[in-house]
Amino acid sequence: MFLTIGSLKGSPGATTIAVGLAAQWPGEPAVLLEADPAGGDLAARFGGSVEPGLTTLAAAGRSGARAVLAEHTQLLPVGVSAVLAPPGDAAAAAVGALAASGRAVLAGHPAVVDLGRVSQGGAGMALAAASDRMLLVIRPTMEEQAQLAARLPWLVHATSGRVSLVLTGGGPYSARQITDAYGLPVAAHLAWHPTTAGILSGRTTSRFWRSLRLARQLAILASELESATGRPLVPYPAGATR
Repeated sequence: MFLTIGSLKGSPGATTIAVGLAAQWPGEPAVLLEADPAGGDLAARFGGSVEPGLTTLAAAGRSGARAVLAEHTQLLPVGVSAVLAPPGDAAAAAVGALAASGRAVLAGHPAVVDLGRVSQGGAGMALAAASDRMLLVIRPTMEEQAQLAARLPWLVHATSGRVSLVLTGGGPYSARQITDAYGLPVAAHLAWHPTTAGILSGRTTSRFWRSLRLARQLAILASELESATGRPLVPYPAGATR
């Protein structure tokens, strides 16, 4: 499974969800790739280094060398092997290089790729187009639905329809209402938990985070995504949350 995750505007939690899904992936461990063209944050948050990481992986791909993904990963405290992006403008070139050969680099590895905010024609969308599925993270509010509606045609076209929504936090709209309005399946509606989100974003620590509600929700979602490889996800039931 080659899974990409992104957002449209604001900070609805796409990076936190990407880390959590990689940490909770069933079976063979998933590799997390931080592929935000605007620059990476995880090295600073978790106290890691940007090398080895996305820049060294991209350089290996450009040189024609066979990229061994494990050689470019670092282990985050939450138990995830991650390819970390540098901060600032250097990330964009690395993401562009990865977009040119993403499937080849990731062949044989379950991978969760954090795209950050996506834009039409951007390198992040090139990765999304190559992925098995894109998850778009939004809050169930009118403002974020307006952003979705404005971008819906090119999002669906770029992913050949392989895009699903993940809703985070509270809002006046249900998963069924959003699916009915935009024709996109909702893979999950996550009840946001600040403690779990803080752990998955490197701001705090806990040995017991996997037992917290958001972590359990992410484990369920990861299992469903893994088992759904090769087939479309069905819309999420009305009014329900994980």
